Amino acid sequence: MIVGTFLYLFVLILIGSAVLLVTFFIQYIWYKINFLYIYSALLFPFMIYGMIKQEYFILFYSLIFLFLCILSSLVARKVRKSSFVN
Repeated sequence: MIVGTFLYLFVLILIGSAVLLVTFFIQYIWYKINFLYIYSALLFPFMIYGMIKQEYFILFYSLIFLFLCILSSLVARKVRKSSFVN
C-alpha cells in the first residue's frame, strides 16, 4: 500500500512537471495565452473536492501545482521580456 502511494505521488509529480514544462515553452513562444486562468479553472473543482471530502493530499497537491503554475508563468514572462531587451 505504501509503495502504491509513492508510485501514485511519483506519477503525479511527473505529469505535473511535464505540464509545467510544456506550459513554460508555450508561454515563452506564444505569450498572449495566460494559463493561470485555465489552470485555476481546472484545479478549482479538485480543491473543492479536497475540502469537502477532507482529503488534504488532493488539496495540498492542487495548491502546490497552482503555485508552480504561477511561478512558471512569471518566469516565462521574465525570460521573454529579457530576451527582447537584448
